[in-house]
Amino acid sequence: MPVSDNAILRQLKSHVRKHRKTEPLRAIAIDDWSCRKGFRYGTIVVDLERRTVADVLKTRSAQGTADWLKQYPGIEFISRDRCGLYAQGIRKGAPSARQIADRFHLMQNLRENIEREMTSVSRCAGRPRLPAVAGDRHEVVRRQSRLSCQALFVNAKRMHTAGRTFGDIAVEIGTDRRTIAKWVSLDDLPVRQRSTIKPSSPLYFQEFLERRWAAGDRSGRRLFQAAKVGALKEASPSFVVMRRLAMRFRGLLQGVNPSKVDRFLHDARRSRLPSLQQFARTLMRDIEAVKHAIAEPWSSGQAEGRINRLKTLKRAMYGRASIELLRARMLPLPLEPREHEK
Repeated sequence: MPVSDNAILRQLKSHVRKHRKTEPLRAIAIDDWSCRKGFRYGTIVVDLERRTVADVLKTRSAQGTADWLKQYPGIEFISRDRCGLYAQGIRKGAPSARQIADRFHLMQNLRENIEREMTSVSRCAGRPRLPAVAGDRHEVVRRQSRLSCQALFVNAKRMHTAGRTFGDIAVEIGTDRRTIAKWVSLDDLPVRQRSTIKPSSPLYFQEFLERRWAAGDRSGRRLFQAAKVGALKEASPSFVVMRRLAMRFRGLLQGVNPSKVDRFLHDARRSRLPSLQQFARTLMRDIEAVKHAIAEPWSSGQAEGRINRLKTLKRAMYGRASIELLRARMLPLPLEPREHEK
């Protein structure tokens, strides 16, 4: 019997509504997903113990989160990102549950603060333009190119004095008309300097690499890794402090002793690095969840994976799927009992 596409979708949503089982939850992860990026966001809840999606909500709000959590009074652990709306909703809907800040988002926040601080360090550690080096074959090529350009410059000035137009001069010597107009207004050809070396070039760390090579260090991989760190250490003492604090915080998240967080926050606030001081103040506002992230094994990794699957389903349906259909496709499909089992 022929069946329409809409009939199949209605049957799927109806099947999920009728046979969906409400299982007790103990540990969950909660995160947001974009219905329309920048405008509307929903919420996904993942059962961390069963490794399945518990629910997909249409909104991202503190009240909506609280109302949903009140339906599951047995929840003990809730892993979340740094979104303040979820923290408020958890305090209202499940005040006895332990909130766990996601370790990935903690490291992401630290990285963003380090990048801001590194921006100012890089400005202070910028390399000057390189002078000419005697015997450099590239310098020989550049000198020959300048001599050729100088001859074209003199020829263009001579033809302009003879009454030739910019267009005629450009066609004859093979250059752009605007270049001719610029040359005519100058008395001498401007000297072009070598541009600033980029940090991606080995020449950026030439002095540092020469010292390490002379000391007997011949491993290319080790030299490459040490060059960036060593150059930054020499350029900015603040980088040494920032790197040490960052390594300490990463070690804290990999350990199981949350009591060391207080000492880290104390040192970060006294570091005189504005970005790390801001990071410490942000952690202080969510200190209990940060400590639980170290002491407890749960994280929002499963939620991130489910969100990727949700995005794939949305794209496959050209963004036209309703929240009910997305929920039906994300929740574990309930199976009807077989005839001999009834």
